[in-house]
Amino acid sequence: MLVLLWLFQIVFLDDFYRAIKISQIKLAANAVSANIDNESLYSLMQRFATENQMCISIIDSYGKQYLAVDVLPDCVIHRTDTVTTAILYAQAENNRGQHLDYIERREFRDDSYDENNFFGKVPHNDTGLRDILVYTKIAETSSGRKYGVVVNSNISPINATVSTLRKQLLWITGIMAVVAMIFSWFISAGISKPISEMTDSAKKLAKGDYNSGFDGGKYKETNELAQALNYAAKELQKVDTLKSELIANVSHDLRTPLTMIKGYSEMMRDIPSENTADNLQIIIDETEHLTALVNDMLDLSKLQAGATEPEMGIFSLTGCISNIITRYSALTDKDGYRIIFEYNEDVFVNADELMITQVIYNLINNAINYAGEDKTVIVKQIIRESKVRIEVTDHGSGIPEEKINDIWDRYYKIGSSHTRTVIGSGLGLSIVKNILKLHCAVFGAESTPGKGSTFYFELDRKY
Repeated sequence: MLVLLWLFQIVFLDDFYRAIKISQIKLAANAVSANIDNESLYSLMQRFATENQMCISIIDSYGKQYLAVDVLPDCVIHRTDTVTTAILYAQAENNRGQHLDYIERREFRDDSYDENNFFGKVPHNDTGLRDILVYTKIAETSSGRKYGVVVNSNISPINATVSTLRKQLLWITGIMAVVAMIFSWFISAGISKPISEMTDSAKKLAKGDYNSGFDGGKYKETNELAQALNYAAKELQKVDTLKSELIANVSHDLRTPLTMIKGYSEMMRDIPSENTADNLQIIIDETEHLTALVNDMLDLSKLQAGATEPEMGIFSLTGCISNIITRYSALTDKDGYRIIFEYNEDVFVNADELMITQVIYNLINNAINYAGEDKTVIVKQIIRESKVRIEVTDHGSGIPEEKINDIWDRYYKIGSSHTRTVIGSGLGLSIVKNILKLHCAVFGAESTPGKGSTFYFELDRKY
């Protein structure tokens, strides 16, 4: 704002003033020309001349004046001869009916004047002289006769005005600079204080103090930053907690088979009579469980790192599910589990058969692990236009509503206690989520606490 004030009131003031004066004399000349036949023309000329401090004269092509109004003491057009005014008329006629003359003050200076030879209060050599504007416009009467409307206006020196404005602006600039500095100090203090506090809290957060809160103060931007940092702290705490649970869970899952392998191996070494097929089978089973856990962890890491891409192909989804359920026959015969597959027709899909097989295995394993007292798992194949939906339902304890969106997260496990799963590694749902995301499939879970859960996914049906 200060720069604009300096530009408009100091730097370009003279240009603006000159433009206004030119506009005034052109307006007066046009008004007189338009009323050249009016009986009150002289009154109109007097009004314009008095209001705008200008001289107005009406001349013919020979420079003779017919009507004139003189309100300026040093008017040029009333001090010139007919030859000069005739030249003004001719210039206007040759310039499409109008002509503007601008005479600067230096043209009136006396070059012989030497102010260095004077002492005391001696006026400058051009003091009191003004720039002169002379505008001529050709006007035509109703009878077809042409006249020249000549308007003379002086541009007064504005050095004193500029000097006054400059002093005022200097004071305004100084006052505004001080006020701006005071406001800047208060504003910067209001912004920097919460930022400094958030910086200290961020340092505490980096050291693992997740209870350090972030307060953004009264400004919108710092509040948004504080909210983002509070959210980040909450998520970091969540990840840290899940990481700790993962270490505990994986340690438990690794320790149990290793302990059993070691125990049975030592027993068979120390007691020859215990070197039986059953004991060897236990060692083999625990080794397979340990291998499955390690493989699942590797698969999950590859999927999350994007190192595994699906190999798409058309296969029978219905036949795939039937084969998987058949492989569970040993478990169903031994432990009394029932796996029911409900479908109406054979459906083919375009997907990675090995990955989808892993998804179905993990969903059935999860359902078996959390099956209710009836030990029943229901697998449904539902056709919905161009989609096929697979649902795996158990009748277990279910999932609380506030936790149903967290079961797919990495490291997440419902409840703080961890027990070894009946089948699988406990990382199945994380693997399912990543595989289905690679297939751009819709998936989710629905659960009612105390009544069981249903996990589902949808794929595009080929035929």
